[in-house]
Amino acid sequence: MSQSKFILDKNKNLLVNEIIRFENLDSDFKKIAAKLRLKKGLPHANKSKNIEERGYQEVYCKESKKIIADLYADDIELLGYRFD
Repeated sequence: MSQSKFILDKNKNLLVNEIIRFENLDSDFKKIAAKLRLKKGLPHANKSKNIEERGYQEVYCKESKKIIADLYADDIELLGYRFD
């Protein structure tokens, strides 16, 4: 499901103070954890080396990329990503 459905109200106003990007998950989470005085770290389960090493551009076929780009178009635009 599109993440924008969780972080925008019906008038498209942002409902959150911070957006943590997956590509910066570890460092962004540490900043938030420090603000909240959390002592536990963020576990990492089911790590996929294939995408991390090669990038999604080489892992997904053209048809899969189009499906994902269409499905998450709102998120891609809202968060300033490029998906090609």
